[in-house]
Amino acid sequence: MFEGRDEELANTIGNVLLEIMPVGANKITATSEVLEDWAKTGIEFEDASGVKGHFSFDDLPKAAIREVNRALVELRTVMAQGGGAAWNRSVFTANRDATFNVEFSYEENPEH
Repeated sequence: MFEGRDEELANTIGNVLLEIMPVGANKITATSEVLEDWAKTGIEFEDASGVKGHFSFDDLPKAAIREVNRALVELRTVMAQGGGAAWNRSVFTANRDATFNVEFSYEENPEH
């Protein structure tokens, strides 16, 4: 699905998620809204039994989220330059075994 710079950016996002994955979590997901010059991302994680969790406000990995947002904005730009659609929503899921999945979508009128 990815190659070149977009592959590097996708791997950056996946690696950041793996770095912040809490002990005991089986997977971690970044759900984002992305436009030309900004992104907004929420993080959720899940243990092996399917119990979901979130970081508390005090434990929120703000630097990691900024890095994910920066990579998403650039990834959107790189993919659009390559003739791809300019998506504005993404869901990246990183699994404990260092594999990840990504889904992109487009909404006509995204909420801010």
